[in-house]
Amino acid sequence: MIKHSKFSASSSERWLRCTGSIFLIEKYKDEIKEKPSIFAEEGTLAHDIADKILRGVEHQECDETMLNYIMEYVNYIRRYLNNIEGAIGYSETKLHYDNVVTGGFGTCDYSIIAPEEIHVFDLKYGKNLKVEVKNNTQLQLYAIGVMNNISDQERSKIKNIIMHIVQPRIGNIVSWTITSDQLADFGYYAMTRAIEALEDTPKFTPSNEACLYCPAKPFCKASHNLIKHEILKGFVFDDIVSDSELKVVLDHKNLIKKYLEDVESLVYDRLNAGIKFNGYKLTVGHKTSKWTSDAERYLLFKLGQDAYQKKLITITEARRIIGNDVEEFVERIDTSPRLSKEN
Repeated sequence: MIKHSKFSASSSERWLRCTGSIFLIEKYKDEIKEKPSIFAEEGTLAHDIADKILRGVEHQECDETMLNYIMEYVNYIRRYLNNIEGAIGYSETKLHYDNVVTGGFGTCDYSIIAPEEIHVFDLKYGKNLKVEVKNNTQLQLYAIGVMNNISDQERSKIKNIIMHIVQPRIGNIVSWTITSDQLADFGYYAMTRAIEALEDTPKFTPSNEACLYCPAKPFCKASHNLIKHEILKGFVFDDIVSDSELKVVLDHKNLIKKYLEDVESLVYDRLNAGIKFNGYKLTVGHKTSKWTSDAERYLLFKLGQDAYQKKLITITEARRIIGNDVEEFVERIDTSPRLSKEN
C-alpha cells in the first residue's frame, strides 16, 4: 500500500484552505475508505508508462490513444532537457518538504535541476476538471522539496522556479514562473497553515476547492451547511429562483455531485457492514448475463467465424499506418452544444 503524508502535496489544495480537514479525516479514518476507480487506475498506468519511457526502460502495453497522450508529456519534458544547458532530470522522485510542513512529503512526476533554475512537471491524465498551474500548491511544495535536495551553494544560484501542468487529453499544457523568494514566501504560508491544522481546536473553512475531494465531507457539518445554506439557499419551491442563484449552483456542480456520491457511498458501506441506517436498506441488485469460459469454443463450433464481429480500425490507428491520405474519408461531426463558464 502506498504511504501518504497527512500533509501530502496532492491534497494541499484542501488542507491549506481548510486546516480543520486534517482533524476530521483523522477522527473518521476508520470509516473513510479509498475506493478504486477506473479513472484512478488509468491515471496510474499513464504515469507508470511515462516514467519508464523517460528512464529508458521497457514499459507495459497500452492503447494507441493513451500512448500518444503520454508521448506529448514525454516530448514536452525532453524539449526542456535538450534546450537547457546543464539540465539534469529526475523521474518519479520522492521529495520531502518537512522543513516547512511537519512530515511533509510527496512523489513528483518529473523535475529538472539546472544551474540557475528548477522545473517541476505534473502529468494530469484526467480530462473532467481542468487543472490550473498558477498558484498551484502541489507544484510549489514539490519545488520546495527539489530545493531541499540541492546544496546551499546550488540553491543560492537558483533564480527561477518554473512549474508545468501537462494535461494532454484537453490540451492544457501550461507553465508558471516564480522567483526563489516567492517560493520562500509560499513555504512560510504553508508552515503557518500546517501549524494551525495541528491545533487542538480545528478551524473549518469550507469552499468549493477545499471540499471537492475531501474524504471527510460526509461527516463535516461545515461542508453540509455550505451546500444547504449558501449554495442551495434560494431553492424554496414556492419562489422563483433567480439567474444569479442558479449560477451559484452551477458554479458548485462538481462539489454537489461529489458530496451526494460520498454520502451515498458512506451509507452503503455502513449497511454492507451490518450497521443499521434508518430509512435505507440494501436490496439485491439486478442480475446480468455473461459468457462462461467455454462459450468461445462452443460458438466457434456452431458459427465458425460468424461468432466474431468485425469493425473498422480507429481513425488514430489508420492515420498512424497510412498517413494523411485517410483525411479524405474523415468527416467532422458537430456535437450538441456544451455549457461552459464565461471568462
